[in-house]
Amino acid sequence: MASPTSDSSEGVGPSGQPRLAQEEPVERRTGRRAVLRYGIGAAAAGALGGAARLVGQIGSDAPPDPATEFATAVESPPYDQSFALWTEPSVGMDDLVEVRARAPFPVEIAVIRAGAETGRQRPRLLATGSRVDVGSDGTDDPAGWPVALRIPVDPTWPSGLYLAVAEGRGQRRYAPFVIRAADPTAGDGLVVQVPLTTYHAYNAWGGASLYRYNSPHGVARELAIRRPFDVFNGAGFLFYGDWQFARWLAGEGRRASWITSFDLHRDPTVVERARLFVSVFHDEYWSTPMRQTLEGFVASGGNAAFFAANSIYWRIRLTDSTLTCHKARQWSDDPHTDITATWRHDLVGRPEAELLGSQYVDYVRYGAGYDWTVTAADHWIYRGTGLRDGDRIAGLVGYEWDHAPDADLAGLTVLARTGIVTPDGEQRRHEATEVRHQGGGTVVNVGTNYWPRFLLGDAAFRADRRVQRMTANVLDRLGGR
Repeated sequence: MASPTSDSSEGVGPSGQPRLAQEEPVERRTGRRAVLRYGIGAAAAGALGGAARLVGQIGSDAPPDPATEFATAVESPPYDQSFALWTEPSVGMDDLVEVRARAPFPVEIAVIRAGAETGRQRPRLLATGSRVDVGSDGTDDPAGWPVALRIPVDPTWPSGLYLAVAEGRGQRRYAPFVIRAADPTAGDGLVVQVPLTTYHAYNAWGGASLYRYNSPHGVARELAIRRPFDVFNGAGFLFYGDWQFARWLAGEGRRASWITSFDLHRDPTVVERARLFVSVFHDEYWSTPMRQTLEGFVASGGNAAFFAANSIYWRIRLTDSTLTCHKARQWSDDPHTDITATWRHDLVGRPEAELLGSQYVDYVRYGAGYDWTVTAADHWIYRGTGLRDGDRIAGLVGYEWDHAPDADLAGLTVLARTGIVTPDGEQRRHEATEVRHQGGGTVVNVGTNYWPRFLLGDAAFRADRRVQRMTANVLDRLGGR
């Protein structure tokens, strides 16, 4: 097994045994199908789909918070992909929401939004309709599936993280999407990115991903991005953190302009008038235009917060239909001017820590964790937490974490530092950082993937008021509230 500081990538299956990716570098990592236990939710709403109607109140037929559906799952359960759902991952305020489905039985469709619970656990149905028979199609390309629901974006719906939900014969499918704001400044100056490039890198819908553990016929180097997700009934990794952050943000009365990584790639204007760019969970796969846009934003005085770890690790190429990553170890693996390797590799020479302050170093089995240890208690991030130097927040660091490889980086402040001995007996450390860049922009990187799970709490993680307060401090200070 390669050193976690090497330019490498690996999956670990649900059994905990490593699964090394075929013909690709080896990185120590937990397989994304293997997750800790969530809770099984109640039945979802009935009578949804077909011709849409708007629902203004929470009703008895509202579905439970979908993040609870997998609360007892050790891994993503397999599901019959003859029943599947798909929608465009990003729509504007003037667009249509068009949900496509295939199923061998009639299905019911609804649209819900993270944070529309108004303090309750059951999301509000935003659009529903009558049962519709979509039929079953053998193709894995959703472009050939019937449209099960087509509605214009309601002008009262805010920019946010949304979920199309389908149900038929006791089964449920999901398709996540965002509604973009017409003006980034309308969302309290916050722009929140959902890392769909990372979702797709691990997505083996159609038979292959960028990882060997779920690519039985060989690892792909080019993936279609117009396809459903093959885990958690189509939700992808939505319930690992993005959904929880969206709910917490709304509960705090905060607004944001939501985008996906595809939006950042193709349209630099999605951040140009914002004050703070936010990434919440495991934003690992970045194209060159994505990074250039964010670096330009920070260089011009914009701020960024990464409430995650292992961000901006692999460089990719994107088109409107494909994601490409050769995970090159040498030039001949991908002889392209925009070579797809790790950003820190000598072939690229742009370590992510130059922007973030800290970068991915190691992982622990999902569900286990290490302590967050305060090292700069007088820093503004700790204001109102009561934390002092040396105080710990148990279990906050995991399942992947970052460290700061360059202590002399200009503008760097280490906010937390924990010495870690891995199960292999290796010495590691976690470090959360703040970097003040030339031009006035500041980047905070907490360097742990568990962070958003501590905002709300669930069957696996307990909400922590200190994490909540630190998050609010970052949004207030860097977002200008």
